[in-house]
Amino acid sequence: MSVLDVVHPSSLSRIGAVPLPRISATVAAGSMAAVSLAPGLLPRTAVLQGLFSGVLMAVGIFVAWALTTALQKTALRTGPRRVDTRSWRARTTFVSTAVVAMFATSANGWQNSLRVAMGAPPIGVRYWVEVMCIAALTVLILTAVTSGIRKVLHRLGFARSLGIAAICAFGLHLAFGGIATASAQSVEGQKFLAAGTDSVRVYADLDSGPNARSRADQAVAELDHVGGFARSAVVVAVPTGSGWIDTRAVDGIEQRFGSDVAIVGQQYSAAPSWAAFLFQRSDAEESAQTLLTAVATRIAELPAADRPDLYLYGQSLGAVGGSAALTETLPTQLCAVLWAGPPAGATRVEGTTVLANTSDPVVWWSPTLMTTPPDLSHAVQDAPMPQWIPVVSFLQTSVDMLASLDVPAGHGHRYGTEQGTQLGTCH
Repeated sequence: MSVLDVVHPSSLSRIGAVPLPRISATVAAGSMAAVSLAPGLLPRTAVLQGLFSGVLMAVGIFVAWALTTALQKTALRTGPRRVDTRSWRARTTFVSTAVVAMFATSANGWQNSLRVAMGAPPIGVRYWVEVMCIAALTVLILTAVTSGIRKVLHRLGFARSLGIAAICAFGLHLAFGGIATASAQSVEGQKFLAAGTDSVRVYADLDSGPNARSRADQAVAELDHVGGFARSAVVVAVPTGSGWIDTRAVDGIEQRFGSDVAIVGQQYSAAPSWAAFLFQRSDAEESAQTLLTAVATRIAELPAADRPDLYLYGQSLGAVGGSAALTETLPTQLCAVLWAGPPAGATRVEGTTVLANTSDPVVWWSPTLMTTPPDLSHAVQDAPMPQWIPVVSFLQTSVDMLASLDVPAGHGHRYGTEQGTQLGTCH
């Protein structure tokens, strides 16, 4: 006996006078809700889970509507049309709700297993009530906005709509550029300079020069001025997109070398790392190459007995930029290289020390994740690992990127002092 046999049509048809959605919309929304509840890498807040579920459900509803409309207009239906009665709508709603509830139960267990591994409090019924409310509100808002946009575009026509879209895109570009310019004076650089205790720290922000070469020259000159090249080691630290250098890496480097070390970094963007990764990756690579070459050249100019050892460190997008710098022929030997949380498939790992958590979405995320399992051969398992599912794992990992830093060190995209203490030695 199936679930449909248990639920009699007459009883379903008497479920109040609430209008039920079409079968296609119910199936689409239920399927996307189930996808949103698949296992992820990190614990999620109710707000993040609710928004993710709501967005996917709204997308599913829109796609179902678009396909249904297209099929009706092009007369691609074959055979007699199935009657979309209230009885069948009620059956579909009941089954979809049951399936989503089953996935939510599984998601509850998975989330709590992650929370145990990461020292977070467990979730319960209240969490899921909040998720449902946020998801429902998200669906209502997005469907209303989509409907409004569709009506406006219908009235304006294709040509006017295209023109308005171009103007809006240009306006957003100008706004983004203004924000990036306003952020040029790096707050992250100030945090880096204030970190640590006894090491020499030099940071060239965007205001220190009009291009990567001039900023690198400024950084080298400052290192000379403050006695950085008189230390036994110089570490070139490649920042992330926003110019951030993890202060825990500074602590680790000082533990590794004591006070006898200089650390130098150079900013190449004020944009968030995700934006820099997508649109300014070449800037990260050029900046790392230029700074590393400039520092290595200055070291080679010193008497052999006075030359400090040279090291390279990068986290996240910093590892991508630093990896490009390894292709350069340097005038002095590079002692060791360390990457922390390197983006999937975007860094050179041969001959380097790699710190990577299996719960780090940055280590997983890549467009190839849609069709290929991640390469976690350099990662250390720090929490339960979800099974890879084509497309679904890509979506889940993309959402986890938003919370990759909201976990304790040793999980997600957070790494501790081992970013410095595990730097190798000269060969």
